[in-house]
Amino acid sequence: MTTYAVEELNFDVEEIIKRSEEQIFKVANQKRTDGSSFRNSNVTWIDDSNKNDALVWPELTKQITQQIDTINNKYFGFDLSKCEPMQYSIYNEGDYYDWHNDRREFAYGNGLVRKLSFTLFLNEDYDGGDFEIVELSGAKELPKLNVENVSATLLINEGGMITGPQPSAGTMIVFPSHLWHRVAPVSKGPRKSLVGWFLGKPFK
Repeated sequence: MTTYAVEELNFDVEEIIKRSEEQIFKVANQKRTDGSSFRNSNVTWIDDSNKNDALVWPELTKQITQQIDTINNKYFGFDLSKCEPMQYSIYNEGDYYDWHNDRREFAYGNGLVRKLSFTLFLNEDYDGGDFEIVELSGAKELPKLNVENVSATLLINEGGMITGPQPSAGTMIVFPSHLWHRVAPVSKGPRKSLVGWFLGKPFK
């Protein structure tokens, strides 16, 4: 199975930024049980309803869903039912999201679980904030943990040359929600992204 899929898509990233930043933001500062922080950023929401003060934008939800359906059919073949509200995130200098996966401990009340996650890069004028995925390996000749810096991979062309400071705005990474991933600390910001999760019946 493909670890993750990358597509450069024709989203109006400037419109996503403009409309999202008219919303009320909340600080996402999550802590571990020992009190240490593993996430710091500012977030707001996009949904088909205004629940939790989300930006109502059904056209964008539909566009994202169509793209995910195409990518899912091409790479993953998961049985998907719906999209959760999407999260617009701003990572300022020093912000980060440490290693985590997007699975919930239990299924939602409707019996659905997170199966595919996505990150849509919205800007390029920042440093640090690399998106990394860790892949588990049982092969003897490979390390048990194989960390891939997806952001860096997207900046190298076929000739091995670095093409820019960060992945192009409009680039989407899609990956199974159980994979561990992180946003490394931002050294110069802000880093702006749209993330979301697609649900389906539990795997059998």
